[in-house]
Amino acid sequence: MATASPFNEEDLLCPVCRQAFSFPVTLACQHSFCEACIQSHWEWKGSRLWPLRRHSENTRRPPINLALKIASDTFKAQASLRSVNPDNLCSIHSEELKMFCHKESKPICLICHMSRDHKGHQCDTIPEAAAARKVSKDNLWNNRNNQAVQTEAQIRDEFEKLHKFLREEEAARLTVLKDEMDRKVQAVRQRLENIKEDISSPFSNLPGPIALDPNTAQPNMILSDEVMSVRYGKKQQLPDNPECCSSRLAVLASTDFTLGKHCWDVEVGDSQEWYIGVARESIKRKTAVFLNPAEGFWVTGLSNGETYWAQTSPRTRLALKKRPQRITVELDYEKGKVAFLNAVDGSIIYMFKDKFTERIFPYFSPGIHGDGENALRICPLKVSITLN
Repeated sequence: MATASPFNEEDLLCPVCRQAFSFPVTLACQHSFCEACIQSHWEWKGSRLWPLRRHSENTRRPPINLALKIASDTFKAQASLRSVNPDNLCSIHSEELKMFCHKESKPICLICHMSRDHKGHQCDTIPEAAAARKVSKDNLWNNRNNQAVQTEAQIRDEFEKLHKFLREEEAARLTVLKDEMDRKVQAVRQRLENIKEDISSPFSNLPGPIALDPNTAQPNMILSDEVMSVRYGKKQQLPDNPECCSSRLAVLASTDFTLGKHCWDVEVGDSQEWYIGVARESIKRKTAVFLNPAEGFWVTGLSNGETYWAQTSPRTRLALKKRPQRITVELDYEKGKVAFLNAVDGSIIYMFKDKFTERIFPYFSPGIHGDGENALRICPLKVSITLN
């Protein structure tokens, strides 16, 4: 049975540092101090005065109070045990966990380390094990980080290849588009040169200045390569641009008139259905309209291979003695006249009188009868323009 200590907790505290005695010495005054504390006090004072009285100590090295030292050491040991977290104590030996067993991956006390249960196991102190685990964790992190960097580089490389392919494909397609545009521009320029030559030469056998505009053609309208004739055919896949006359089987010329007198010949041949004349620029091209002057059309035509009409409102049936093969269309913009004549004998088929206030375009509709042999054709013609 343990013997009770003759000292209480206050007796075990140094009056100078107020900590548990470390090598306590007792002076002649019977007061005890830590040896280091009393020596420091004397050096500071320059004399061996007692810290608690105005008397001097005769001896230079006061004797150590052994009983007080043992009591102080015991007090400090017990205080140290009290400060240890119970979770840090071995559940078997109630000793502080200071070692780490790598095989069992758990902390152990020194007694466990020396026991048979852990014989041959690799054990380190807990700080050493923690440092080793930190290094291992850092290495794992570095490896994963390096792997992520490599994966990122691979992804970037693959996308760069894809971007390069797309850039090359874009450049190739733009080159094809540019070549196509250059070809079409050159064709238009050549066509304009031909028109200029035709205008300047009264004996030219080339097509006249009137040409068809593909942008205005309804998808069933098939134009010749020189855009001088049109026939009905299989529906084509064409862009639905604003100029397209999708509401009627028709096409307009690329030439427009805002003044002067103009004429052109159209070969209708043996076609069973056709309508020719002029139309103003503002006609409705996407919705159904009546083919009459009120809607912007001044047109005559043949229906069902036997009946000729002037598209007035209501329309006027025409009695012709001869079936015309070629028709001349004459336009007098200022006088508001559109005349249709038999090109063979010059006889008048019909004449419209109106007032024009905007651009006027030649109008052509081959109908749905017949084949390519019965297409409407613009005939080569010397162009005469008179300005009032």
